[in-house]
Amino acid sequence: MPANQYGLSMVRFGGGTPADIGGIKDFRLDNGISEIVESSDGEVDPRFAAAMTQAQKIRFRSTDVKAVLDLIGVSGRAFATGGTYTSFSFYFRRRSAGGIYTASGSEFILTATTGMAVPVGVRVSHGQIAEVEVEVTLVSDGTNPPLAADSNSTIPAFAFGPTQMWTCGPAYLNAVLVEGVQDLSVDFNIELETIQGDGFPWPTQVSLKQRRPMLRFSTFHLDAVDDDVIAVIGQVRSGNTRLFLRKKSEGGANVADATAQHIRFDVAEGRIKMDNIGIGHPESALVSISITPTHNSAVDSVVVNTAAAVSGA
Repeated sequence: MPANQYGLSMVRFGGGTPADIGGIKDFRLDNGISEIVESSDGEVDPRFAAAMTQAQKIRFRSTDVKAVLDLIGVSGRAFATGGTYTSFSFYFRRRSAGGIYTASGSEFILTATTGMAVPVGVRVSHGQIAEVEVEVTLVSDGTNPPLAADSNSTIPAFAFGPTQMWTCGPAYLNAVLVEGVQDLSVDFNIELETIQGDGFPWPTQVSLKQRRPMLRFSTFHLDAVDDDVIAVIGQVRSGNTRLFLRKKSEGGANVADATAQHIRFDVAEGRIKMDNIGIGHPESALVSISITPTHNSAVDSVVVNTAAAVSGA
């Protein structure tokens, strides 16, 4: 008898008004079980095994960068009973022998009712589609395990398949346009803290402990670092400093720059520096530039606009 098989599906943050995320390209669950396996009294083999703790985390990647950043933002998205969102669910569609997928009602679902989702980072190279990675830390409500599974679930109504995508855009360093961007990344570097105690096997609280975002890109334009200060030790952000993801036009090429559908990452305050210049014969030289944001007490250190025109102003 063939084994049941399941394909990727979609993410849902449940609540009074659920929020769904599609464009899923990858999913991983780290079950995080710490076991104790003990022997004593001269015994060769262990006589006792138990789960001591469990710290579960989920990671997934999506091409719907806008949906993820609108929902989760740069500070993360908590879900818990009584909150705006009361659960996190990941669906798997069951494959049909001799077909594609079975009728709805036989999907596999993983559901958590307490936890926090944070953006890990956004990455893209020229000629490729941007993806955003999300990490979900699961905690217990104080009574139940963090994660539950159901193999006979019904998937919500959802338009499967990509509906919007983005690729590389230009950069602006202190309001100066830098073109020829070959790759860019935005790492949010969010560190969470989970709390366990009293011998309870699961954490019961999660909170944001630290953010250290970093933006990087590379370009053929070595003249982007022709100022002595940048070339030596870097310089302070003193004008609009931003990276763009250009939106692709379905059936065409790119959405027009002036159309406010692109994604912009603004740095409110911080430093700009050159990391390295690399070249190998017979290729052209590439310069790598990084931007270290700091917080200016007025706005987030990285401000995300998912409905932006491509502009330095």
